[in-house]
Amino acid sequence: MQDLDAPAGVHFKFRDFIECGDTWQRSHADAAFNNLPRQAATWGALQGLASYVLDPIWDHFGHVVLTFGFCSHALSGRIPPGSSVAKNSDQHLSCELNTKGIPYCAHLGASCDFKIDVADYDAAEVAVWALEHTDVDALYYYGKDRPLHISWSPEPRGMVVKMKTTEQMKDSKQVKIRRPAGHATGAAGLALLKGVDY
Repeated sequence: MQDLDAPAGVHFKFRDFIECGDTWQRSHADAAFNNLPRQAATWGALQGLASYVLDPIWDHFGHVVLTFGFCSHALSGRIPPGSSVAKNSDQHLSCELNTKGIPYCAHLGASCDFKIDVADYDAAEVAVWALEHTDVDALYYYGKDRPLHISWSPEPRGMVVKMKTTEQMKDSKQVKIRRPAGHATGAAGLALLKGVDY
């Protein structure tokens, strides 16, 4: 097992990705709970995410604040209804394996959600810069004042997924649902981001 306080990059320790987010905060006092990666490849992917994506973003924009990081199978089971982790696609489970020994996500790599700690944070500006200057595998855009979801993998796709939040009735309650509203890679992905108006 990797030392949690070992550097994952210049600005991050492994602990920053593993002890991260509201669900971890609610769960970590439970002695039976463990959010540690089991696969050596996951530790390496977190290091890649920190070194090749987040460190350059920090150096250009300033302090990067992680809002959600690594999500073990144990942590994913504690996420409250209305929120979710897409185990087979969003890379929060990184290189972890299911009970059949198969990676939850075929893209491997690792992901996190983050914001820049500045008053005039503009996620669209950060997203465009990250795509143009770092090894982004996938980036989910939710809005100019919302955190970005970003990932790294050894073979980066440079994919952009534009997410829209809508409200709908569920069990007699109004709930917010986030759904993809377009995706593209390369120049088309950049164009998609540069055209956002929210």
